[in-house]
Amino acid sequence: VVLVIWAALLVAVAVFMLGYYRYNGLIANIALALNMVITLGLMAFLQATFTLPGIAGIILTLGMAIDANVLIFERMREELQRGVSVRMAVKLGYEKAFSAIFDSNITTILTAVILFWIGSEEIKGFGLTLGLGLCISMFTALFVTRQYYYVMVPALLNQEETRKAWLLPAILAAAGGACAALGWLLNRAAPSESTLLGLGRFILVLFATSAGLLLSMWGLRLLYRAIGHQRGNRLSMMKLMSAPTINWMGMYRKLW
Repeated sequence: VVLVIWAALLVAVAVFMLGYYRYNGLIANIALALNMVITLGLMAFLQATFTLPGIAGIILTLGMAIDANVLIFERMREELQRGVSVRMAVKLGYEKAFSAIFDSNITTILTAVILFWIGSEEIKGFGLTLGLGLCISMFTALFVTRQYYYVMVPALLNQEETRKAWLLPAILAAAGGACAALGWLLNRAAPSESTLLGLGRFILVLFATSAGLLLSMWGLRLLYRAIGHQRGNRLSMMKLMSAPTINWMGMYRKLW
């Protein structure tokens, strides 16, 4: 029942992000899914047992990952309202949101390390999932999502950078296949106990994930161009609240 409620809430958050932030929300949802895949893959590779505190750590990680993306998107919105181009708004949005995201994640990671060091077995599970998830969250929020904009926004792409982007999945595929094959050859009697084979499978999962990410980047670029937002230099987002116009200083006598 707990897992069903958790899944329903996660779907609700993903739908809200997609509806409110449009392209940005789709990118955030992809980063969130990548965060889950890498976190679960690392936990499986480390043969860590999932407990309720561990699941709570993952849920908190996903919440902080969404928060990081919201900070970036709102900075982008501020820059777009100033009249800058989409490309410059993306650049400034990441630069201005970096310090807040980095500080909040680092302090929480330090807390997770302390919990893992001095806590009981249940608390260690919470600290482990939280620490791993936040490290991965910083990678997905600050690096992976930015690559989507680098592919989606420009009218012309740098061919050399494009070739470099496809080089990583090729390296992961080769490394994962080599580790898996070597692990199987060295442990034919009990392949399930081979650490090298487990590492190879984990790297192959990363390969499949990275290849899927690259394909989704180009798919989003085609969608952005087909709708006409690339030509119109637009990055649409909803806005439920305008700037507040309350004169708090003028109301201090009433509040006092």
